[in-house]
Formats: sequence, C-alpha cells, structure tokens
Amino acid sequence: MKCLYIDIASHRGLLACSDGKRIEAKMHCNESVRDNTLLTMYAEVMANAQWTHADLTHIACITGPGGFTSLRIAVAFCNTLTTELGIPSAGIHLADVYAARAHDQKPLLWIHSTKKQEVFARVFGKNRKEEVQHMSLHMLLEHMPQKGHWCGELIPEHRAALLQTGLPEAVLQETDIIVPALVNEAGYDTNILTPWYGREG
Repeated sequence: MKCLYIDIASHRGLLACSDGKRIEAKMHCNESVRDNTLLTMYAEVMANAQWTHADLTHIACITGPGGFTSLRIAVAFCNTLTTELGIPSAGIHLADVYAARAHDQKPLLWIHSTKKQEVFARVFGKNRKEEVQHMSLHMLLEHMPQKGHWCGELIPEHRAALLQTGLPEAVLQETDIIVPALVNEAGYDTNILTPWYGREG
C-alpha cells in the first residue's frame, strides 16, 4: 500500500504518505488551504516520501465536517487523482479520526461546533457507534452521558459549556500516530467521494 492521506477539514490538517504501517512523509497545515496550496503541499510531501505520482495505490480523504471550501477542495482533489490514476479511495468522517485518537476511552462523545448554538454529535460505545446527530447545544447539554469522555473541535463558548458538565475530556493521541492504522483499515472503492456537510443551509 502507498496511500495518500488528505485532511484539510480539521483545525490541524495533515497531508501524509503512509504504507499502512508507518508514515513515510507528512505536512501539517493550520490555515485554510486553497487549490494551489494543496497542489504545492502534495508535491512536497510526495517528494519527501520519495514517491512518484504513479506510485500511489490508495487515497484516504477526510470528507467532513469542516469548512465548505476546504471540504470541496479536498474531495475534488481526491476524486481527480483517483480518476486519473485508476485507484480506489476511502472517505473518512472526522468523528472516526477522533475516535481512533481517543483509542480505548469509550464510551466517547464526539462533538463538533457547526453554528453558534448548534453542534454535530456522535456516541462511540464499547462495541458500537451511533449515527451523527445535528442538534442544539442546549439539547446536547440536557442529554449528556453520565460516564465516558468527550472530544472534538469546539468554539470557545461550546468548550466552556462542556467543561462545566463534569464529563472529562479525552486525552488524544497525535493524528500522526493513528494514520497508518486508519488508512490500513479504511474501506476503499472506486466510487466518487462527496463532501459531508451534515446539514442544509
């Protein structure tokens, strides 16, 4: 496996080359990534891994949630590469990245701020995971679990509210550590990926 991992959806994005056992090269991005920036990052990380364009066998792309433009750029770039190279891709939800980073701290409540008073939330149990829910912050706080941990990318106001619930925040591994296993276990196919925005409007 020679997999390109693309994440420009999260607060600390990552572009990485992984063989499913380790990361051969990586580059973090902390700002909004545009088309030309992503192309430059791709060229640099591939050169650092000493991989050629034709070496790629798989692409794993974070499809959401995240900024509208970032998701559109990432998914379009992934689809262009997979079509051109004739290789499979896998769309990975950001919640699954956080669940992997939290490792065995389950039950786990993943939360993502989407508007001032709205969040996406998903519960990962010991042997199950629920679907992502779109809800108000008020509803989330009213139905907080009594045990487990929480994690996610939150605006300061949401984070402050979560810290007051008494539910501990999960201790997360760096994304770099979990990428090899994540790309190795992802479900790949040749379908065109679509961004996950999670709601209308």
